[in-house]
Amino acid sequence: MRILSDSSDQYQQGEQTVNLTNLRVSETMTTKKGFAKFIYLTAAVATAAVSLPIMTAVPASAALAPRCVKVVEHVEGSGITGRDKVILRNDCRTTQRVKIITAFGRDMPCMSLVPSQTDGYTWPAHPRQFDRVDKC
Repeated sequence: MRILSDSSDQYQQGEQTVNLTNLRVSETMTTKKGFAKFIYLTAAVATAAVSLPIMTAVPASAALAPRCVKVVEHVEGSGITGRDKVILRNDCRTTQRVKIITAFGRDMPCMSLVPSQTDGYTWPAHPRQFDRVDKC
């Protein structure tokens, strides 16, 4: 962006010239520095908004459950009245604390599974879907 002159209410970006005389602007934008800050902050907010879903897709604290904790049954409900069911079995030598992670809804609470124990959850399928099993 290039301001055309100190006394001008115009700026130029590329080949396009915009006249600010007839635009309503806040007091913070009436100076050229204020307008430049506004453009900079708008670009920063837009960049953050675009990258936020990417950054939050996999939480840093998430750790997959060990391989010895197995999903032994996964039934996907169909339609609005269907129910999803996930059953886990602990084939590890030690007790494991795990939780079922769902997409599009609240995750299941943590559960402790002693060796050879089987446990799980059933929930209304719509809109949640089974995603993975994480450590607690």
